[in-house]
Amino acid sequence: RRELPTPGWLGFEWLLLHGFYTSTDATRLTHMYLSVLFGTGLACATAQAFFTLLFARLLPDGIWRREPGFLAHQAVGLPLMLIVAGVGTVAWFFPDEASQKLAATPEGRVHGDFPT
Repeated sequence: RRELPTPGWLGFEWLLLHGFYTSTDATRLTHMYLSVLFGTGLACATAQAFFTLLFARLLPDGIWRREPGFLAHQAVGLPLMLIVAGVGTVAWFFPDEASQKLAATPEGRVHGDFPT
């Protein structure tokens, strides 16, 4: 078993990663994916709600008050898509050795689990 990390800047990472550090090898990947899924979803939903409130109520009257939810969606989605595009570009043009081995066969390219 691995030692649990100390809580970081969010304060609840240990809840998300607890299963990863205490489970068997067969379930660690699933716990990691679920941690990323729920952590990112929670962060995006919180940012969406914050920006909607900001654009609808706290900023002075302007064009952002007509569709605050749409503008909040754009403010959350653009940085997220830039990050995803950056990670994908790096993985595509500079793959590590494990990814190169996995992509060497058609079965690996279709059914492989790339670590990106």
